[in-house]
Amino acid sequence: MTQKRLFSFLLFFALLIILVSAAAQTQTQTPKVKIVDRIAAVLEKAGCPLSASQLDAIAKITPGPDARGAMQKILIDDQKKALQSALKQQRTGLQLRGMAQRLKAAGIPLTDDQIAKIKALKPGEGKGALQSILTADQANVLKKGAGMKRGRLVMGGIAAQLEKAGCPITESQKAQIKALKPGGKNQEAFMNILTAQQKAALKKLFVDRLAARLKAAGQPLSDEQLKSINALAPGQNVREQVKAILTPEQVSALKKGIGEAAPSTGTTDKATAVGETPRVFNALKPNYPNPFNPSTTIEYSIAQPGNVRVQIFGINGQLISTLVDSYQAAGWHSATWNAGNLAGGMYICTVTSGAFTQSRKMTLLK
Repeated sequence: MTQKRLFSFLLFFALLIILVSAAAQTQTQTPKVKIVDRIAAVLEKAGCPLSASQLDAIAKITPGPDARGAMQKILIDDQKKALQSALKQQRTGLQLRGMAQRLKAAGIPLTDDQIAKIKALKPGEGKGALQSILTADQANVLKKGAGMKRGRLVMGGIAAQLEKAGCPITESQKAQIKALKPGGKNQEAFMNILTAQQKAALKKLFVDRLAARLKAAGQPLSDEQLKSINALAPGQNVREQVKAILTPEQVSALKKGIGEAAPSTGTTDKATAVGETPRVFNALKPNYPNPFNPSTTIEYSIAQPGNVRVQIFGINGQLISTLVDSYQAAGWHSATWNAGNLAGGMYICTVTSGAFTQSRKMTLLK
């Protein structure tokens, strides 16, 4: 082999090693690095790029509950505003794509002029501005779709509660319920589909949750009130009937949502007197990070020990994953969801414990 050929061979071999090393580094890139790269790209496009010192500081952040706060301390005001603006634009884009798909499937797609006007809407302009852009037929399709989506989510929650109570909804009942149109007028028809055992289970859940909320608010139900509420028959006007039984103070406490809000720090709220046992609240915190890719952490608190279920649903109400389904002690808990094999979009996390159920939206970025 001549000296020239030997030199060419060595040069080719060195380049091959460099390329393989670069490929391996790309494949082992962590989700954190990908997210930081995306943030850096957004800020550079907005004209307020991350400095070298900021990148070094971000690289030292440990993933966890305090990561978002640590990131906020590193960014300057202009960078924070740029990220908020990018997030709003992304949400608008996701909503617009979903809206366009539904209207196209209904045979009344958005026109180019309508799309341009919707994109030009400013955050906070409200539904009125959007309604003025859509035709009456388009608005009706979207309204019907929203009602069906809410109905599926409610249906999923009811089905989970009845299954836990030992009287699950049958396939025949599911078919009958799906045939109902969204709206309060069908509540009586819905109750007629359920068995007496299922009605009793739902009523008990309602009464238990009502009693727990009022007790946490310092306005507990009296024995006479409990007796009157338990004597009510399920129906369309049950809320008004319950309201008539409650005192004005109890009604006010329910409107304020006392007993359902999460405490600001720790697992309990501040005791009102020396030696008083602090109260633990039912609560579901916003997941972090959000938006996320590919995993996010879900923190929740339960007031009473018991079986807890943490589930992820798609935006159409289909069950995606059950993260937790076990007995847990009262206090704060957390679960991690990895959505690496799913498509980007909006998902819903629901936590259920006894009479407590709460849901929050999450955005997966891909």
